Amino acid sequence: MQAITTLTKHVSLVLLAGGKGSRFKADIPKQFVPLQGEPLIFHSLKIFLTIPEIAEIIVVCPREYQELFHTFPVLFADPGTERQDSVLSGLQKTTHSLLLIHDGARPLVYPDEVKELILTAQNCGASTLVSPTEYTIKRRCKVNGKVQTLDRSELFVAHTPQCLKKNILSSGIQKAKILNKILTDDVSAAELLGLPVHFVLTERPNIKVTHSKDLKLIESIL
Repeated sequence: MQAITTLTKHVSLVLLAGGKGSRFKADIPKQFVPLQGEPLIFHSLKIFLTIPEIAEIIVVCPREYQELFHTFPVLFADPGTERQDSVLSGLQKTTHSLLLIHDGARPLVYPDEVKELILTAQNCGASTLVSPTEYTIKRRCKVNGKVQTLDRSELFVAHTPQCLKKNILSSGIQKAKILNKILTDDVSAAELLGLPVHFVLTERPNIKVTHSKDLKLIESIL
């Protein structure tokens, strides 16, 4: 099959903002806490709005926070119990066959990486942003306590955005439901179907805000 070299201009973005962020210990979900004077999620949203390949944006968030987005050209979907439920809720509002999914608690987004993800998923079906791990990783068996050192050349940290063809994402989530399996990221849907996932390597910071100290780190980068 000949590789696609032209980016499609019909991509739907599902921007996830339904998490409660209990570890952040704030009065509001972490994706809405202020960062440089505006809600954290606005930083990534504004970047996505500059990418011409993205034709529509579906924000998955509780209805009480939808008014925050009144100046942005976005649609809304209700969050679900698990991440994959929220993704499926957003997916059902999309109108295009290629989907980007991004965590609203990750404010650092780079347009060139997004475009590479789109092109890769167009060609291969599923792509994710990853970075190599620089640490020695050990696995300990819960049963016997045996420790194994993993080959770090084979290990990568997965980030978002991730990009999949809509039919792959939908089918993978449905299979996960049948198997009663929780997907912790989106390209796991392709993995569950036995389909390949292609990596887009990054060396840039892609911090997911989990604790309040993460905000200070991001402020030092912006």
